[in-house]
Amino acid sequence: MIDIRINKESGVPIYLQVASQIEECIRKGDFKVGELLPSLNDLSRIAEIGRDTANKAYTVLLNRRVVGVRQGKGFFVTERSEAKMRVLLLIDKLSSHQQRMVYAFCDRLGEAADVTLLMHNQNLALLEEFVNDNLGLYDYYAVVPHFKTDKATVKKVVSLLSRIPERRLLLMDHIPEGFEGYFGAVYQNISEDIPHALSEEKAELDKYQRIRVVRMSKGIYQDETWRAVKAYCDSIGMTSLKEEGLPGEIKKGDVFLLTGSRLDFLLVELSRKILDTGLELGREVGIICQNDFVINEIVLGGLTTISSDYAKIGTDAADMILSGDLKQIHCECDMVRRRTF
Repeated sequence: MIDIRINKESGVPIYLQVASQIEECIRKGDFKVGELLPSLNDLSRIAEIGRDTANKAYTVLLNRRVVGVRQGKGFFVTERSEAKMRVLLLIDKLSSHQQRMVYAFCDRLGEAADVTLLMHNQNLALLEEFVNDNLGLYDYYAVVPHFKTDKATVKKVVSLLSRIPERRLLLMDHIPEGFEGYFGAVYQNISEDIPHALSEEKAELDKYQRIRVVRMSKGIYQDETWRAVKAYCDSIGMTSLKEEGLPGEIKKGDVFLLTGSRLDFLLVELSRKILDTGLELGREVGIICQNDFVINEIVLGGLTTISSDYAKIGTDAADMILSGDLKQIHCECDMVRRRTF
């Protein structure tokens, strides 16, 4: 006997909750291909819902080709469970490091899934539109939930994500504060990851006197990065400074941590200022870039980075979808040492 549990506080429409749970039973093998499913009246009684709501749940599954209907007999399981999965991937932008994540995600899924890619551009109205328009149409929803971190925005993001059935939801790169449940995730935690990466290279860091955190562009996590660096420096008795834009005077023993996703103009100007001092980059003055870009391998002879492995975020997320085993995986940042540190 199928067991349907309705959560009236989740924000997910009841008919979608019912459809999702029926499909989960089919995936687990509780109903075989060709087997009849509960009638509308039986489903109404089992789930304690109205007949119209039960019909809407079956309509969703009909549209997804999970079930079919036989005249005079009712709904039955089709061979849809053997077909490709459908995955909706919502990202904020296709930056260099997110490209690696998206490509790895799609490559690992391969022929097992059709992936639809949409970009919300950190626009809440777009995210809301995408969620509303696509609920019930996909097997999994993979979301990169990068938005401003003020309380009102975070509350709205949490509310929108809560509309997606949690066993269909997979967050990539970030978990919004306060969002909880049995969803899948492969995520960073800047407040832990930055100190971890720095501590792994403490012997090298000891040759410098202070870390100067430079805001290179309008990034949503730059304040969090600064707090993480400051907390770590305080713990080891090292000086830390926060810089807005191009730093002023450069001294021996400075190591610059560049935050943000755009490093072009300010990185060039900072490099020029360092060269003008005559100080040796990588020994007397250091540069570390947050997030690893392909071009970092050749900039300044090799730019040291602190970054998560974005390709691994993509493959780990895809593996969860392929296995159906959604869990939460912390993908730590590591330092990739090159010439500049």
